[in-house]
Amino acid sequence: MNMQTFNNIAKRIIVLNMVVITLCCAVQAKATTINATKFPNTVLDSASAPKLDLKYVGNTTDGLEFDVRYNNISGKYFYFVIKDGNGVVLFEQSYKNKVFYKKVQLPEVGDIKALSFTILNDKDEIVQTKEVKITTNFVEDVFVKIN
Repeated sequence: MNMQTFNNIAKRIIVLNMVVITLCCAVQAKATTINATKFPNTVLDSASAPKLDLKYVGNTTDGLEFDVRYNNISGKYFYFVIKDGNGVVLFEQSYKNKVFYKKVQLPEVGDIKALSFTILNDKDEIVQTKEVKITTNFVEDVFVKIN
């Protein structure tokens, strides 16, 4: 019985040592970080990066509907501009929100084939632009009865 107990204890010690060695080897991996002073234009958190997100929600009875989001991490004034394909300004407004969200509803006009959603900074320089091409497909349901 003494020999069986000794063998069980030895097996447990060997398994425990293997687990400890495996964990130590896994912890040795080094992680590198970006030095923000070395790369001043690098944004460390991509979730907070200034980014214009545009999502087409769909057609409603009122027209075309879009969700617009923009992260304004600087907190400075910016202009939100919507233009049609000919460059005619449909909407322009200045905002200062750090987290900008706007639901845009544009009346459906057959002449408009493209839209551009633009964020301009306070010096009228383009920060980001998203282009939208509008195509319309008509589907007619036809019922054919053969006798």
